[in-house]
Amino acid sequence: MLCLMAGRGSALLALPLAGVTLEDKQAVNRALLRSGASIGEMNCVRRHLSGIKSGRLAAACHPAKVITLLISDVPGDDPCDIASGPTVGDPSTCADARNIVSRYGMELPASVRHVLESGAGESVKLNDPRLAACEVRMIATPQMALEAAAEIARQAGVTPHILGNAFEGEARVVAKVMAGIARQVVSCAQPFRAPCVLLSGGETTVTVRGSGRGGGARWLPRRLCNCR
Repeated sequence: MLCLMAGRGSALLALPLAGVTLEDKQAVNRALLRSGASIGEMNCVRRHLSGIKSGRLAAACHPAKVITLLISDVPGDDPCDIASGPTVGDPSTCADARNIVSRYGMELPASVRHVLESGAGESVKLNDPRLAACEVRMIATPQMALEAAAEIARQAGVTPHILGNAFEGEARVVAKVMAGIARQVVSCAQPFRAPCVLLSGGETTVTVRGSGRGGGARWLPRRLCNCR
C-alpha cells in the first residue's frame, strides 16, 4: 500500500476510537486549539483518541507492505506528528496525553477521560511486529522549502540567511523576535549586512482568550523581510 501523508491530515482523516464520538473529538480539538499547546502536544492527545492514527492504519494493513511518503509541516519532521502518524509507530503513551490535558487544565468529555485513563487509547508502538514491513520516506520538509527559497533569492542577486526551520511558541512573541532581527539588520548591519533576505519556518501557536478565535498556526516558509 502506498500512502501520501501531509500537513492537515489530522483534521481530514478522522476515525474516533470505539466509545468516542466525532462530537467528542471535535470538543477535544477545540479545547486543544484554545489551550496554547504546541503542535506536538496536540497531536499526542489526538493520536490516543483515534482508531486510524498512531500506526493503526498500517497495523490494519498487515501483512501488506506499507510505503509512506511524507510531506512534513511540523518542526523536527517527526513522522508521528505528520497527520498524526497513521502508518508509523508512536513512542508516546496515554499517560503522556493525560499529563498534557492536566498541564493545560482542559475539560474533557467523560468518554475521552475513560479512554485515556483506562489505557484503551494506547497507540501502536514502534516495535510492533505489524509495522516490520513498513517503510517511510520524507519527500518534502520545511528545511527543503527554506533551501529552495534561498536559492531563488541567490538567483535574484540577494543574499539569503536561513534563521531556522523549527520556530515554536506564541505567535506574538516569535513575531517580535523576528522583527527585532530585521530591524537590527537595517539599522546596524548585524548579524547580517543588507541587502539580504531572512528566511524562517516553524509552527507557532495562538492562545485564545475570551471569545476570540484561533489556535495552532500551520507551518509556512516565510520571508521575514527583504532588508535593504
